[in-house]
Amino acid sequence: MRILQSRQLVWLVFIIILFMLLVNNGLTLWDQDEAAYAGFGKRMLETGDWLIPNYPWSDVHRKTPFHFWNIATMFSFFGVSEFTMRLSSVAYIWGTCLILFFGLRKYLGAETMLLAVVVLASSFLVPSLAKIAVTDATLLFFSTLCALSIIKVLQDFKWYWVGIFWLSFAFALLTKGPPIIIFTGCMAIGVLIFYPKRWNLLKFHPWIGLPLACLPLYFWGKATVAVDDGVFISWMYDWYVLKRISGSVFGQTGPPGTHLLGIFGFFLPYLIFIPALIKDSIQSFKSKNETHFLVVLWFIAGWLIYEFSASKLPAYVIVAHVPFAILIARSMLNIAQRKTINVFQWKVVLTIFISLISAGISVAPFLLDGLESLEQTAVWLGFGFEFVCIVLIWGSEALQLKNYALAWLLFQCVCWTIIYPKVDNLHNTTRLIAEDLHDQANSNSTIVIANSSGRPPSLFYYLEQYFGQVREEKQADKLLDAYQSDTPTVLILSEKLTDKLDLNLVESDSITYSAKLADRKDPVKYVILLNKAAQKD
Repeated sequence: MRILQSRQLVWLVFIIILFMLLVNNGLTLWDQDEAAYAGFGKRMLETGDWLIPNYPWSDVHRKTPFHFWNIATMFSFFGVSEFTMRLSSVAYIWGTCLILFFGLRKYLGAETMLLAVVVLASSFLVPSLAKIAVTDATLLFFSTLCALSIIKVLQDFKWYWVGIFWLSFAFALLTKGPPIIIFTGCMAIGVLIFYPKRWNLLKFHPWIGLPLACLPLYFWGKATVAVDDGVFISWMYDWYVLKRISGSVFGQTGPPGTHLLGIFGFFLPYLIFIPALIKDSIQSFKSKNETHFLVVLWFIAGWLIYEFSASKLPAYVIVAHVPFAILIARSMLNIAQRKTINVFQWKVVLTIFISLISAGISVAPFLLDGLESLEQTAVWLGFGFEFVCIVLIWGSEALQLKNYALAWLLFQCVCWTIIYPKVDNLHNTTRLIAEDLHDQANSNSTIVIANSSGRPPSLFYYLEQYFGQVREEKQADKLLDAYQSDTPTVLILSEKLTDKLDLNLVESDSITYSAKLADRKDPVKYVILLNKAAQKD
């Protein structure tokens, strides 16, 4: 039975993916990056300054502004919420799946491309970019459009694909700057060295297209210089270029090969097909088999150079996940259609592989802190998924690898829509603080934050949803004056600072919260004090 039997099946797959990506309402923002980006979008609406991103405790997360413009635009149309904050990222991930299928089905076949979409959507990193809305969903969409444009122009030249390439390049520059230059530059080098029709690259007219594509970034940068005399642009160059070249950021580093192992991990359900993928890719490289060969170059261009950088943030190679999904899909179809394979042996190996993964799913909550509420659910999910996969594997005489991939897509759908919301309590302390204070403190209270452990931007973001005055204060004497004043004031302190202020508090005078992931290292305790004027009657 073919996986592609009708248009209805194609759209059913895309509807399942869209549903999985859209279930974001009420899920707490993740610190640091996502909460900072939400703050940037929120400030842009409040201040009217759409040039320089600005929000408390978020300086290191500032970037070129297109992603923040998307967030601010969604906020302006649909209101400020977690759902609307992630809406543009949902659109870009779904859009990536759409352009992947419709862009390459002519060259690689509709069946291969639908399976590639299923593989990509059932991997472990790409869908998460619609759940934790950092810049990479936007960048992935435009990077994929650039890669598709290169393939189209090299094989089936149309002028409008040249325009799509440079327009996508311009938006990618405004989203995250250097990564699109590195990716497209590496892919162009690969084409010039290995691809027989290498001089077709001249059809992009880079001497015209590149300056035009850089103009939006130039005009934005020029506008920021007019505002702050170049302080922000200088900071960005130092933080995103010099520091990335000279060392790692946030301590996330590793030896060459770290990114490749990471990609294998994110595509864990398809790890068993990696040997076939490598064999097919080597054969394609030797034969220069047109589109498949260009997909291999696409993967190399999105991955290889980052193995030699000190920083090993997984999102750096996210653009390589798309061609990797295509290569996996092609290898799966080749295996399933090959008449010389031993179907029984493959079914046995797949059964063992699925059993190991299902066992890991079942026992993970028992081994990891904070997942106690998922223990029973994980057991049912693990064994239930194993049963479904075994039925699909052994329910037909043929090797139904396409159904195996669809099962993983449904598994991801269950995890993101049912399981993921249950672990929200691992990082929702800042939201709980804001909600509890909304119930206990007068709405005109000033919130004074004196606990900067981890500097989570979400603390400001959620408090500002209920209170008009939220500020940071470090001096103990000013904290003491604020607490003893007649102005409604709420202090958010550390335990150490609370003891230092020596307010002679009894236990009922304070509320203590423990945040598990506030500073990515150790739990953080927040001590909340309301002075008499702030307390509701």
